[in-house]
Amino acid sequence: MARIRVYLSRDGLPEEKPLWLFIRRNSDGQLKYALSNAPEDIPFSELCKASTMRWPIEQCFKEGKYQIGMDHYEHRSWPAWHRHMIYVFLALHFLLRLRIKFKKPASDALPQARRLVAAMLPYHSIERHALN
Repeated sequence: MARIRVYLSRDGLPEEKPLWLFIRRNSDGQLKYALSNAPEDIPFSELCKASTMRWPIEQCFKEGKYQIGMDHYEHRSWPAWHRHMIYVFLALHFLLRLRIKFKKPASDALPQARRLVAAMLPYHSIERHALN
């Protein structure tokens, strides 16, 4: 890993503030580049740690979208969107706790959790409750 301060160029002119160019070589030899607006005095170790957080965050969003329904909201208000996201985050946290407790990978834990919730809350009772 390496970092260097660089100035981006727009229309042939340098921008006012420099950025960090962060360069990382993967185990397969492939180089990855990223720009960061982190402060100039940030420790190199902290920049390295931040650069490795992208994958877990992307995995969290992927699970949220494909397993929990993070992207299935149809709300028109800011409070409703926040409420939906709170439920998604609670569900993700619940699944994470199950995964840790039973030492299961995500691919095994999610279908089992769905079956568990379906057994505890039958669909017809949820539907009846929603109508009342």
